[in-house]
Amino acid sequence: MAGAHGFALDIDLRRNFGVSLCDILAERVPLWWAAEAIDRLPRGCLTFQEVGGWQALTVADQLALETAHGLQVLAWQQSKDGQNNRNPPKAPAPPKGKYQAEHEERERSERLAVKAERHAARMARRAARTPSV
Repeated sequence: MAGAHGFALDIDLRRNFGVSLCDILAERVPLWWAAEAIDRLPRGCLTFQEVGGWQALTVADQLALETAHGLQVLAWQQSKDGQNNRNPPKAPAPPKGKYQAEHEERERSERLAVKAERHAARMARRAARTPSV
């Protein structure tokens, strides 16, 4: 975790425990203590925001999401779709981490590039088949 999220982890350790990642790496703080400190980082801290998942939200943020979803379900139940059990509202998904979002965006861009190449090849084949006037 320290490699990919070292900066956020260092900030969280300094804010919450007054110790830096350099202190841990220089063995000025016992490794077991550092592991306990990392395990006790509060929900919603920078490290968890980078990693993603439900821990990235504070308890208040998660409660607000669940309340909003409950209201959506209540409104859906009163609608025609709800009475016929169609199109229920989706439950909120855990937030994506910084690197997960970047990875998905990169994959999406690569898929679009492949589609563009296929389209260009298809148009070139059509141009080759069509007699020019």
